[in-house]
Amino acid sequence: MEMRTFTLLCALILPLAGCETAPGTQRLPIGSHCSSADECGTTPYVCAPGYPGGYCQAACATDGDCPMDSYCIAKQCRRRCSVDGDCRTSEGYTCRPLGGTGNVCELPTTAETPDLSIVAPIVDMAAPTG
Repeated sequence: MEMRTFTLLCALILPLAGCETAPGTQRLPIGSHCSSADECGTTPYVCAPGYPGGYCQAACATDGDCPMDSYCIAKQCRRRCSVDGDCRTSEGYTCRPLGGTGNVCELPTTAETPDLSIVAPIVDMAAPTG
């Protein structure tokens, strides 16, 4: 009977012990639909709510700070793409050029969204590009 009591106590107490996910844990790919920051991961991964359906992103200084499937654009990791079908087209995202360096999933250019053809990615020369 003592073993059963011990097991029950452990099952009740361990979740309260503060087991947290480590910083830098990515849960969803950059550019994914989201409604809260914890869906995307732990810091630096966040959900940008100002985008249709939300947009998982991470703060960055260079491409090396971003997952391999994204570029660092205007200090935010943005999802890489080859064609519009790689993006969430049903929510208005298209595959937009980065001025010769590559393409990212983004909303069409408006007063609120930058013209990405004139924003160069921030490249970390020591980081692999892949």
